[in-house]
Parts: sequence; C-alpha cells; structure tokens
Amino acid sequence: MGKNQSASLHRTLPTLALSALLGVVVMTPAAGCASGADNSGSTGGNAPAETQQKPASDQQQDSASATDQNAQERAAAGADDKSMKDAGNAQGADGIMSQDEALDVALAEVGLTAADVTVTKNALEVDDGVETYDIEFASQTDQFDFTVNAKTGAVLERKVEAVSTMSGNVADAIPEDEAKAIAAERAGVPEGSATFTEVKLEQDDGVAVYDITLTDGTTKYECTLDAKSGQVIDFSSEAIQGSAS
Repeated sequence: MGKNQSASLHRTLPTLALSALLGVVVMTPAAGCASGADNSGSTGGNAPAETQQKPASDQQQDSASATDQNAQERAAAGADDKSMKDAGNAQGADGIMSQDEALDVALAEVGLTAADVTVTKNALEVDDGVETYDIEFASQTDQFDFTVNAKTGAVLERKVEAVSTMSGNVADAIPEDEAKAIAAERAGVPEGSATFTEVKLEQDDGVAVYDITLTDGTTKYECTLDAKSGQVIDFSSEAIQGSAS
C-alpha cells in the first residue's frame, strides 16, 4: 500500500468509527421512544380507562340504590296516606264516630241488632268536656240507656230496665194490654206500629195509674192513665233526637 493510500485510510477509519458510534447513540433513544410508545399504548393507555370506568360503575350503583330508596319511600308514603284515608272514613275529620257506629257499640253490648229494637234517642252531647252519645232504645222486653264515648267508643254508662214493671197490685185495674191500647189511640199511633218502652202500674198520691211510654220511631209519647177507669190524666210527646225526618 502506498503512502497516500495509507494516509487516506488513517483519516477514514476514525470517521467511520465516530459515525458508527453516533449511530448507536442516535438509534438507542429512538428505540427507547418506540418502546415507550408501545408501553404507553398497552399499559399507560389502559390504566386511565380502568380508572374512569370504576367511578362510572359506582355512580350507576349509587343511582340505582337511590332510585330503589325513593320508590320504597313513595310506597311507604302511599301506604300511610291510605291508612289515614281509611281512618278518616271510619271516623269524622274531628275523630267523632257516627251515630250509627255509636248505636252499634251499644247494641253489641246487649247482643241485639238494629232490627231488634226501637231507638228513642241518639244524641251527641258534651258531658264534663267529654263528647258522648246518649242512646236510648227498647226491645219488646227491656229498655236500654247507654252513654258512649264519641271518640273511643268506650261504654261509659249502661242501664237496663224491664219494660213492664208492676209496682202496685191494684184491684179492679184495667188489664195492661187495654191500657196500652188507650195510650196508643191517644197518641194517634196504630197499636201494631207502636213500640212500648215503659209500662208501669203504680200509686200516685193514692191513685192507681199506668205510666206508659211509647214511640212510632220518630216521636216519643208519654201517657198517664187512671188504672181503674182508663181515663187519660196526662199526655205529652217529643221528637226523637237523631231520628230521620
């Protein structure tokens, strides 16, 4: 090899070595960048996606739970409203039971029905600040007097008395049936339509009399007869409180 060629070779070799070295340096970061891009696409890119999906799932569950809770609250509120409406139908807005309900309470106490009796009084009253129903009715054998708490339905007072009470044994007194017929005629009520709630034979100032009370369902009549002659001594009438006109 000539001197010129040798000198040219010595100049070229360092250049090639430097180029090769620079090529490695330049290519290495590029490869690193590519690897970083791959990792970013496979790992770094998916991680945020997972992080975003979890809150969305939690939000859906929270929304579903809130919806269920609201539905349950509405159902409970509806049930409460229905209960209040039912209570309101059973009692008036002020908590007072009706006349019919109060009468049913009294009748149940003596094992009778409305068809078994004639009501002579059913009135709402205030007794010592307590609202009560004063109820009077009679069967064919007994007279009943009840006081019922108008709000609770509790029976506060109960009286039962036999319709016919003979407190005197008077000779020559007209029969009871005849006395009842005279009283019904005086009241203008057909005897078959009259309900007698009281028939008493007693002494009044030494005079034997019949005290008779009867009703036709709307009016109560009281009649006092001379027990021997059948003459009407006293007579009065009054409308039954709470009766339908």
